Amino acid sequence: MTSFKLGYKTEVDYLYDDGVKSHSLGAEYNSSRGDRLAIDYSYDADKNIEQINGSLRTYFFNKWRAKVKIEHSISEKETNEASFGLAYLARCWSVELQSKHTPDDTKYLLLFSLSNLGSAVKSSL
Repeated sequence: MTSFKLGYKTEVDYLYDDGVKSHSLGAEYNSSRGDRLAIDYSYDADKNIEQINGSLRTYFFNKWRAKVKIEHSISEKETNEASFGLAYLARCWSVELQSKHTPDDTKYLLLFSLSNLGSAVKSSL
């Protein structure tokens, strides 16, 4: 089933005249075949956070799935985390290559999964 969600949340301090303390805005789209696109923006004055996040999951060629997720700090001017994945999905098993990047580390993973049993082997490359 195809769906679209849009949300907004804010916290305003009228008592001490601090104005907007935090707010967040997000949107998410899900297709009937399982594709997903999401983006959100967050601001919190007390915690000094201003961040934008995005994720995409899409299926192509009938048995392939790609995933991308990015968390970027606008206030720190750096990407906190970025991950990418490409998976082949057979009827009873799957294999996925993942890459995860942070400012301090980069990981590559190769995952083998059996349907209804969970991940059988998880190996860092």
